[in-house]
Amino acid sequence: MTSFRRASCVSMVALDKAPKEQPPVENFPWSLHDTYHEAVRPFLIVGQIFGIFPVTGVFNRNPCKVHLEWISVRVVLNLVIFGAALVNTGAEFLRLRQVGANAKNINGLVFYIDCGTISILFLKMAASWNQVAVKWAHVERIFLEETYRVESWWTMKRRIRIAAGILLLGAVGRIAKWNYYISFALTLSWNYMDIFIILLSVAIASRFNQINAYLETLAAGGVLVPNEPFWIRIRTHYVALCELLAEVDRVMSWLMLVSCATNLYFICLQTLNVISQKHPHVMNDVYYGYSLFFLIVRTVTMFLCAARIHEAAKKPLDIVSKIPNTGWCVEMAGTIVTYELVMLKFDRESEGKGYISPCSMFDIERQWLPH
Repeated sequence: MTSFRRASCVSMVALDKAPKEQPPVENFPWSLHDTYHEAVRPFLIVGQIFGIFPVTGVFNRNPCKVHLEWISVRVVLNLVIFGAALVNTGAEFLRLRQVGANAKNINGLVFYIDCGTISILFLKMAASWNQVAVKWAHVERIFLEETYRVESWWTMKRRIRIAAGILLLGAVGRIAKWNYYISFALTLSWNYMDIFIILLSVAIASRFNQINAYLETLAAGGVLVPNEPFWIRIRTHYVALCELLAEVDRVMSWLMLVSCATNLYFICLQTLNVISQKHPHVMNDVYYGYSLFFLIVRTVTMFLCAARIHEAAKKPLDIVSKIPNTGWCVEMAGTIVTYELVMLKFDRESEGKGYISPCSMFDIERQWLPH
């Protein structure tokens, strides 16, 4: 069972003490800790072999050193993959002009447009990733302190690397029929995009869960209720994590939009291929069936991992509500207001989703469906 490296009963004296002054980010011993940069390094290296996310500084222990160098082999490789996607898009367009387009034969055009878009989006994201990496380093250092550190075999690094390994192996199994580097790189970029989003979601949700686990130890019976300086620090850390989430969302918003649209299209296409087409060989049926299964699993995993951030971010409200009234103070009320504002933001962003307006086509269909 996961346990904190701290006594179960927190003394008021300990909580009054200011946190130890940390060394500058540049001098922090990053290699000794369970950091996101350390966890995703193998995944980033695999992507860069195929021209994806061409940032420099991946091998540096300090995440603040990650940046984009425009004159580098990584960027050239990225542009080569983009150029290949562009050429193939033109070739597919000319082919469709000759033979005509239908629901099944436009998949090549959509695929190459998608691959080219992904290459450019990863290049654009790499250009602004240093800003994200610096902010991430400052926020993550908070959760590497003794207060939040968790003793567990199932660390964030292991979760990320195991998830990346399984998903990459699944993707390679799906694209094993490609024999050429360019074709493999183009197909991998589509899979890589979803895995990248999944790993980021796991990392951010893990940091929210560290706050939750720490608060749960205080809300448990028999634990002395913290005082005002404690809630000042908790609220500061929570807001810093929310600001990091907003920064990541700003940088990755287009990538997530392309990911959702692409997955929706190819799930529909693969379903059509499985249902309507009769293949001459059993292996063709196996390939299309596995392709559809893996695509659905990967898409569902991405949505669930992203949803976990929302669930983890709202959990502090449930935990704080269990603390006795005798432990409440003005700063604790401010902490609750902060949590509520974050929840309102999440609710505002999802407002109207899933709503069916009266007298619409979907409303009429719903009335005739069995309940």
